[in-house]
Amino acid sequence: MSLTTLKVNEVASEFTQTGRYFRLIESVNPINVTFYFANGDTFRTALRGGIGVEFPPNIFDSPFTKYEITSDSDQTIEIFASMARVDDNRTEGLRVSQQGASELINTAEALTTTPVKIADTNINRRRVTIQTDAQIYVGGQNVSAANGLMIDAGGTGEFEVKGELYALAATTANVRGMQEIN
Repeated sequence: MSLTTLKVNEVASEFTQTGRYFRLIESVNPINVTFYFANGDTFRTALRGGIGVEFPPNIFDSPFTKYEITSDSDQTIEIFASMARVDDNRTEGLRVSQQGASELINTAEALTTTPVKIADTNINRRRVTIQTDAQIYVGGQNVSAANGLMIDAGGTGEFEVKGELYALAATTANVRGMQEIN
């Protein structure tokens, strides 16, 4: 296990170490890392603080044996490199807002056996909740009774999707929807 503080810049710094996990714990600016593997493979990626990479044995035949780091700016960074993974949960709460939606959009649709768009694309949407009075099928533009996700009469479905959402009924159905927008 190795937690290391380094000074990096535009000149490649090479480090010899074997591992399957690498994490940039702290940095002011992104860095570029090139990994070299015992079998001759290389892997290059850019990382920001708090981000890491894993090289599992089912995908990479061998662990990395060395790595090179460059940065577009002079900076001091802290990295972790090892055969074992390290977790850093300081960013756990930053991935998804813990607050409620800032806006709710309610819709109502009468469905038949032809697919109908029930939600437009919205990159700020957190979730779509659908309630139906009869059996329906939900999915993408090509949704059908054969490939859609079924919601039974009286049922509710929640979809964490930012793209369009379509639905159709087994016969007919009245559907209510609520979109949670951040």
